[in-house]
Amino acid sequence: MIDGKIDHGGLADRLRGIVTVYAWCKENNTAFKLYFDSPFILQKYLLPNLYDWTINKEMISYNSKDSLPVFIDSRRRDRKNEICFQKKMSNCFLLKDYKQIHVYTNMYFADSSFSILFNELFKPSVMLRRNIEYHLKQIGGKYISVSFRFLRLLGDFEDCGENVLDEIEKENLIIKCRRTLFDLYEEYVSLGISKLFVTSDSCRFIDRISDIDFVYIAPGVIGHMDRSVDDETNLKTFLDFYLIANADLIFMARTKDMYESGFAHRASLVYNKPFKEYLFD
Repeated sequence: MIDGKIDHGGLADRLRGIVTVYAWCKENNTAFKLYFDSPFILQKYLLPNLYDWTINKEMISYNSKDSLPVFIDSRRRDRKNEICFQKKMSNCFLLKDYKQIHVYTNMYFADSSFSILFNELFKPSVMLRRNIEYHLKQIGGKYISVSFRFLRLLGDFEDCGENVLDEIEKENLIIKCRRTLFDLYEEYVSLGISKLFVTSDSCRFIDRISDIDFVYIAPGVIGHMDRSVDDETNLKTFLDFYLIANADLIFMARTKDMYESGFAHRASLVYNKPFKEYLFD
């Protein structure tokens, strides 16, 4: 259930929860359906592929005799202990005798099979697929994906996180991140890499790197899925996700003060592409 009744998180949180519940249902011979209508209808961007997960709103029961809402969160415990906890909670609550169990979660214990499960569930809509194909053609060859997540550090993205840096600190951080792009390009250009596809939550940073000839940026409005209902913003989120997924090598680049986002890593799992965290000072 992704219906706006809780803070569902970004796309990575939503997808890992969806895939994990689907994995549990497959293993336990239980029917799986996905109701995703907040802040948009998912089918505008992702369609059923090999499994029909769709359900009409009229088929959902909120009668407490028939349905049970279940919330299982990830608390950033040790990963091994977290996975054990998630499996235990799933077996405890999802086996209860109800006609419907409405699961709200960002569990990730199915990550080892994420690619298979995700592609059983989803394929891009015609609109999204056309956008993906267009930008892959524009990139025109092998490429690396590099993601930067600043949260509030540069002062142009509303989210949780550290306080906004002062102007000198902002400039210094932008310069470091620009230098990182040149370092990565110099390291991998000999392997036939033509472009670095860059994603970020900061318009200010994107503006400052748009003059680099080997950098490719997908157009669109930057925003967070739990805070936006704008079609252009949502399309960019899904487009970035798939363009990261199609890269030959995927980096999450950050300093110790920047956010360790799961977006790029989640995208890397779609087609089992190599993922690395690139730490710099």
